[in-house]
Amino acid sequence: MKVAILHHDIEWPEQEFQRQFQTRGIEVLMYDVRSSTPQQIANYRPDIVLNRVYASVANRDYSAISEALGFLEQMEDLGLRVVNSHHATRNDYHKFAAFEAMEEAGVNTPFTHMLDGQDPVTLATKIGFPLIVKKDTGGRADHVYKADSLDQALTAIRTIEGIDDYAGDIILQSFAMPTEPKDYRVGVLNGKVLYFHGRTLISLNEDEQPWLASRSAGSELIKLDQAPEGVLDIAVMAAKSIGAYFDVLDIIQTESGALVIEHNPTPNFNPQYNRFIGINPVELIVEELTKK
Repeated sequence: MKVAILHHDIEWPEQEFQRQFQTRGIEVLMYDVRSSTPQQIANYRPDIVLNRVYASVANRDYSAISEALGFLEQMEDLGLRVVNSHHATRNDYHKFAAFEAMEEAGVNTPFTHMLDGQDPVTLATKIGFPLIVKKDTGGRADHVYKADSLDQALTAIRTIEGIDDYAGDIILQSFAMPTEPKDYRVGVLNGKVLYFHGRTLISLNEDEQPWLASRSAGSELIKLDQAPEGVLDIAVMAAKSIGAYFDVLDIIQTESGALVIEHNPTPNFNPQYNRFIGINPVELIVEELTKK
């Protein structure tokens, strides 16, 4: 078996994926999306093309996101096995596409609109306040704003529009107030729950109730012995809705039940997860991928 790993900057998970494959006697080549071509990968003739270009790469190198999608589409056209697929990755890179997929599948998720040239005053007023303004493509809580008024919403929109290296659209989303001081982060692998844990909610302003869960913004991991059944069920349902072989879902509890905030089919694991949740997610993903 041969594996091609498509990546941007190499972080710990990419090295760990390579190591886990190699310990099983599997040949691995790494391909930087910035300097490789689809033909180079095709010539290698891998059994699996593993996409490890994070959605958050768009925070600093937006063009790489489009490049990665192009790679995956061409690999699939050549009949190669792509994980996650081009379809699932598109839903990873474009939050509005994921919303549409979840809405069609009946997954509880915040009401979401893409600005897409619409009048922001009309759209924000239609959604109501507070609301969330964020990039359609990105991650790690970069440029995510909670707007309590029209002025705040318009300021957030202008800020995102002013980002030099961002050519994507802007999302306006209804705000859902969590009923617990944490969110649930659930890993789903091939249709089954692989692990779950919590994260503390934080606020970005001193005068507001905590609402955001993001390790990069300051949230802390929370060990959980169990999660509400509805949370795990909706995680599996949501991962299936976008066609993800592997996905990590961000879920909160609200007055209307469990609600999926976001997908992370290309999460950034780190060694702390091994100690914290008692398993190595990369190892288990590789085991599942290489089953005969």
